[in-house]
Amino acid sequence: MIRLRFSSAQQVIDAYPNLNGDLTLPTNGDEPFAYIDRLLASQQKQQVLAFCAFLLPRKEAVQWLCKTIRSASRPLGIKEEQLLKLAEVWALSPTENARRAAFQAGTDDAKDSAAAWAALAAGWSGGNLSSDADHPIPPPAHLTGLAVKLGMQLLLAYFPKSQHAEMIVEFSRNATLMLKQDKA
Repeated sequence: MIRLRFSSAQQVIDAYPNLNGDLTLPTNGDEPFAYIDRLLASQQKQQVLAFCAFLLPRKEAVQWLCKTIRSASRPLGIKEEQLLKLAEVWALSPTENARRAAFQAGTDDAKDSAAAWAALAAGWSGGNLSSDADHPIPPPAHLTGLAVKLGMQLLLAYFPKSQHAEMIVEFSRNATLMLKQDKA
């Protein structure tokens, strides 16, 4: 069973209008996987990262970023490791305490690493952004996707430009594999 919330690429853009500015390739009525394939075959290959960040459900989007960071064969600093672990904890068990810990750590960070954006993506996945429980502020629906997109772009920037096309294909393949997994 496929975990798709959207039957067309256009539905993703309609659900997240801010994504429209990130995508220049017309959707042409494509279903999401066909649109991913067309993005990868286009000159706008990098746009597939933004599309996948919003196509995946929030938890899976955070998992995708975390797994991609881990598999990128790049050593993490102590702070990056801490931030990534907080995002991973939330992705494994999305409790309010785990979300709030990731949110606080991501908010306190300089936001100059993919791991910081992973923590923010987890932190912006739901719950209350306010420290005042009597006046809750839910995060806007697009913030998790935005944080995942920014994390993926930062991660890509760690690699030489000559490797970007190959990395984008690998990163997006990981997202599509997650979407095609059987529900547990």
